[in-house]
Amino acid sequence: MMPKIDRQNFESYQTMDNFDVDQAVISPPKSSPSAPEQKGSKPRKTLDLLRWVGLIDRLEAGARYLFLGMAMMSFVAYGYMVYTQDQWQTNHRQLQKLRNQESQQAIINARLRNQAAELAEKDSSGTIDPSPGRAVFVPITDIAVPAQSASHKSAAAPSEISTTVGY
Repeated sequence: MMPKIDRQNFESYQTMDNFDVDQAVISPPKSSPSAPEQKGSKPRKTLDLLRWVGLIDRLEAGARYLFLGMAMMSFVAYGYMVYTQDQWQTNHRQLQKLRNQESQQAIINARLRNQAAELAEKDSSGTIDPSPGRAVFVPITDIAVPAQSASHKSAAAPSEISTTVGY
């Protein structure tokens, strides 16, 4: 706060050209009557104002940390959503592939049964009616099953659908 210039000495000069700064009497600012000023202490209004500014500063810092936490949680949630969507798509494709294989095996099994039944109905096939007395038991041996080559695999393999990940 600027010190006030004593008006009695100032009014004696008509213009600022004749004003001499060294001759002006400078008086200290007057204190307010509601808050008596003690030596070395701040006025009460200033202390209240500083408390409010400190409170607002702490609130602003807390809001900043809250916003940062919420932003990080939203990024984690978005990443989790994208990850689970990708996992779901992968598992769904695998399920569709297994269903397709199951239906192909059911069709092949039905064809083999029909073919065996047709062969059994023919008299020239040499098949006999099954009976428990004619059962043949084959001993179990450890024989490695050879892997199928690429030419034996089904030509009707399902094509994979390319999808984008995310929203």
